[in-house]
Amino acid sequence: MMYGFGGFGGWIPMLLWLVILVSVVYLVIYIVDRAGHGSSSSKSSAEETLRERYARGEIDTETFLEMKKHLKDK
Repeated sequence: MMYGFGGFGGWIPMLLWLVILVSVVYLVIYIVDRAGHGSSSSKSSAEETLRERYARGEIDTETFLEMKKHLKDK
């Protein structure tokens, strides 16, 4: 005789619920992580782009410093 979770009738539904639970937890963590880092990553990305433009010589030192100050104020 099989009791509880024995056989295919018991562990397949349990495995399915486990996969669903892990997926939901992963999704919640992913959404919270993206929401928390959105503004800071865009600021660092803008500063990185500014540094790249300065390094390529597209903007002069005065413009670079002015734009960098403007980014830090926001």
